[in-house]
Amino acid sequence: MVSMVQSVDRTVILGLSATTVTIAPSDPTPVALDWIILSGVLMDDVTNLPIPGADVDILINGITEATVTTDSEGAYAMDAQFEEGHYSLQAIFRGDAGHAYDASTLAFVDAWRPTTSITIAVSPGSGAPPMEETISGLLTRDDTGAGIQVPIKLFKDDVEIDSKFAGVGGAYSFTDNLLATGVFVYYTKFEGNVKFQGCEGVILPCPECRRPVDANGKEEAACGFCGAVSEVVPIFG
Repeated sequence: MVSMVQSVDRTVILGLSATTVTIAPSDPTPVALDWIILSGVLMDDVTNLPIPGADVDILINGITEATVTTDSEGAYAMDAQFEEGHYSLQAIFRGDAGHAYDASTLAFVDAWRPTTSITIAVSPGSGAPPMEETISGLLTRDDTGAGIQVPIKLFKDDVEIDSKFAGVGGAYSFTDNLLATGVFVYYTKFEGNVKFQGCEGVILPCPECRRPVDANGKEEAACGFCGAVSEVVPIFG
């Protein structure tokens, strides 16, 4: 009779490796509609190695906006832009045959619109009719001082009489023919858009970081971005 020899038992447990996925914006406080980069990495927590070729969902305010694929280093990146507002960001790896699901911690973006300033000059300031008046000036963004090409409206005696885009460098110029004697009051106005605030009211640029500060009804105003406190000197468009 032949006796059989058997080894001791050894157990193998197959399971999914835990994972970690991250997300971060290149600029958490961008100017509205400026392009930024959302990036992160997907790692295998057991081997501490990156996971290449994996799909990662990018959620903005809880809604899936895009799906990106990790590269050979487990990293991903995508371009993004935001209108003015507060946004939450999250990356989600749904898992695969060898790796478990993971969701990143939330990251945030606060996009803002720079305030703007407009100047006006009228020439000639007096004379006899008929006379052609030239109304000109410059529209600039307060955070950088650069001119911007946006629509500007011309008013005479509180009635809109013309509109046009500012040119290169934010310069604009209108003409108006005066055919009768009188006193005429001109002003120009930028009403604002999704990227820039208009020129009216008392929304002032912070003297430190140049981001907008709501100074309505205040003698001093604190910047919500850098914390600088400044005395309010209203500027009206």
